[in-house]
Amino acid sequence: MDIKLKSKLEAADVVSFDVFDTSILRALARPEDLFLLMEPAARRRLGDDTMKFAPARRAAEQMARDRAWQRLRLREVTLAEIYEALAEALDLDPDQADALAQIEIAAEIDVCRRNPFIHDVYRWCCRHGKRIAFISDTYLPETVIADLLQNAGYDRYEALLASSTSKKTKSTGELHAEARARLGGGARWLHIGDNVRSDIEMGRKHGMSTWYYRRCMDAYLSERHVSNAWKTAEPDVPARSVVQGLIANRITHGRASAAGANDDGFWEDFGYATVGPLFVGFTEWLIEQARQRQFDALYFLAREGLVMQRVYDRLAGATESAVTETHYLYGSRRALNIAAIKQLDDDDIAFLSSGISTLTAAQFVERAGVDWRQHRQAFHVAGFDSPHHEVRTGADYACLRRLFAELADPIRANAREEREVLLDYLRATGLTAGRRVGLVDVGWHGTMQRSLTDMLRDIGDGPQITGLYLGTHAFAPKLGLIDDRYPHDAYLFRGGEPDAYRRLIWEGVEVVELLFSATEGTIVRIERDAGGNFNPVRATTDLEPYRIESITRLQAGAMAFVDDYLALKSRFPELALTRDAATAQLKRFLRHPSAAEARYIGDIPHGEGFGAIYARRLLAYPHSLRMLARPQAFRWILRHDYWHAGRNRRGSHLQRAVYWLMTR
Repeated sequence: MDIKLKSKLEAADVVSFDVFDTSILRALARPEDLFLLMEPAARRRLGDDTMKFAPARRAAEQMARDRAWQRLRLREVTLAEIYEALAEALDLDPDQADALAQIEIAAEIDVCRRNPFIHDVYRWCCRHGKRIAFISDTYLPETVIADLLQNAGYDRYEALLASSTSKKTKSTGELHAEARARLGGGARWLHIGDNVRSDIEMGRKHGMSTWYYRRCMDAYLSERHVSNAWKTAEPDVPARSVVQGLIANRITHGRASAAGANDDGFWEDFGYATVGPLFVGFTEWLIEQARQRQFDALYFLAREGLVMQRVYDRLAGATESAVTETHYLYGSRRALNIAAIKQLDDDDIAFLSSGISTLTAAQFVERAGVDWRQHRQAFHVAGFDSPHHEVRTGADYACLRRLFAELADPIRANAREEREVLLDYLRATGLTAGRRVGLVDVGWHGTMQRSLTDMLRDIGDGPQITGLYLGTHAFAPKLGLIDDRYPHDAYLFRGGEPDAYRRLIWEGVEVVELLFSATEGTIVRIERDAGGNFNPVRATTDLEPYRIESITRLQAGAMAFVDDYLALKSRFPELALTRDAATAQLKRFLRHPSAAEARYIGDIPHGEGFGAIYARRLLAYPHSLRMLARPQAFRWILRHDYWHAGRNRRGSHLQRAVYWLMTR
């Protein structure tokens, strides 16, 4: 607890709390966004699908306040008076107006939740025998405020004062005066609230010590890069307000930095704020795609599909008419693309030679499923002086292509063996003729969809497979993905369009992949045991304890967001995230990471390549300026770093200046 706050609490006899934005948090960016959220229910109740309820409700409140001031010089109104004005404006009968008021009360209850930080302060007060009061400027009935407090665990207090009951407000100081009169004017008093005038200035005028609690939303948007990231998101979409509200309440209620100050809850908060919205937005899109395309099932490709299947099953289970048959499909670039090799053509050799990290010729051959030790002579024929020669230059890659051509027979033989087992496994999962299925993956190239489709089509036993991806790059057409044979769509960008989302993900493709990663090893191939069961053979090269712990905690935070969002969606079924809302926090993170994000995430090792052969590098790390002694190599490394913004954030001012000069 804050030392100054604790000192003030210890000195007080009575502690009073503001209610909204202090003791109680709404899962909304702005209180008035509640009217957007309840608009579909209001339309259903009135039988008017086009009614603009939100602006009508705001106008009715202003009308009621104007009347109260003009007639009685009162600054507060009641919910009943607001709906009387709405009934007059929309020509509603009293029953309709009352029904809408009850919908609003129910909506308030649904979006309100306890502020954990203030609740801890409240419990401290209870333990130390402080007298407690709650004071609120609100048009809601006092009984509703009492219910909200009870639901949030504030069940012990001497007084609850609501301006809707007395028509006295904190903003004029009258409600503070009434509170003091009710609980004893001579008591030492501390008031805690979020409004500088109503809670702090007016409280002090009435002899109270005060403690200012900054609104979570104000604290969240106070960081320039955060507020800028939200500027493109549609302002009057309820899901935008919900995402902002949930994030702000989660990561700023205790007054921590929006990015996390230490490791105590960094990964969970990061997963909640940055990954959770992306998971939900992508999954809602998947649900709609599967429904529109009338799929029989969705297949989630290992490994990135593991967490997405969990999210999909959770959201689809609460969504009417959603496709509910899902499968987790063993596979990887290595397992599917190697098994698909038949002729070893130029495309196959290009795949076998792919990657930006430095491997030896022997490692390239081992990735292809061939024991290089049995083919030593082929290395010399191809032009390598040793199997352990590192492949770096254009001449080296020319030798590598010749090497693969020399080894065509063993490569094809291994591919045939792997393909036979893989095809039996695919049939066992239900990938058979006559079915319409979606194949879910992060994406980028779509080569695994192509390999699956071609293998199943060649044996005349394939379903109609449509790829559903986070994104596909502009060079996907060259790989044959955008083709009637390989139908697909993508959530963020398809074939590199729209370019804004492609450029966003390009800021750190490997970092984005980490968000979807699993804590199991990558699949090298599928094997069948003596009992006829299919088992994946996994690599263990990417199972570092730090990586596993980070992914586990990150995704736990993301799933907590999913659960919180789903709780609201169950009450407001029309709620749906836009791409802007789902990616706003991701945009801020990829381009302007905090020091904590750059450090914790940058320290995670990433394996570049496929199969069991990986070149391990950290996602982001500052380079020693001693590398200037080898400027050409240094420039290559800088340009091929996974996450430039994370690397730069970790470097000193001098390092960042050198990086810029070396890469411009």
